[in-house]
Amino acid sequence: MNRGACVYRAFSADGVLVYIGCTGNDLLRFEQHRASKDWWPSIANITVEHFPSRLEAMAAEAKAIREEGPLVNADATEAGRKAWVNRLRFHGRATHCPYPGCPLCVQQAALLGPEGSA
Repeated sequence: MNRGACVYRAFSADGVLVYIGCTGNDLLRFEQHRASKDWWPSIANITVEHFPSRLEAMAAEAKAIREEGPLVNADATEAGRKAWVNRLRFHGRATHCPYPGCPLCVQQAALLGPEGSA
């Protein structure tokens, strides 16, 4: 079953983009951030963009982080970008991906079947 996901952007009261995230359950994820992130109390507005699949949402999240430069995303750093590039490079080849359980590869392999994962 292919479940949708969303990309969310969290803004401060003065409109600064603080964080971009991707989740299949936005309310649960917001509660997790509230409980664990020191920047969460500064959030005044959240926008949510829905996608038909987690794969599409993850790709949109990576692009948004790269292009929009949120304040606190670890993926906005050079090391984070390199990790995403590596995951996207190996996308669809779950048997060769250096990241065990990579959600991009797992979902793509499930969509392609055994013929597409080699």
